[in-house]
Amino acid sequence: SINIHQPKIKEIAFIGEDLFFLGSNFLCFSKDKLDEKDKINLGNKSDFDVLMSMINNKNNDTIKSSLVSA
Repeated sequence: SINIHQPKIKEIAFIGEDLFFLGSNFLCFSKDKLDEKDKINLGNKSDFDVLMSMINNKNNDTIKSSLVSA
């Protein structure tokens, strides 16, 4: 069972503000926010498919740069 709630300041402080904002940006991810060079051949993929492939990718710098600039 999963319990989702608005995080308390103490919980945000526990994981760190940077990681909190990085994680919260996953909620509004869109492949349209990616650079043009990264959008090649993504027309038939959903935002969820793109996000999951980025998460499964060993190079997490792509995730951070894409989400921070969003």
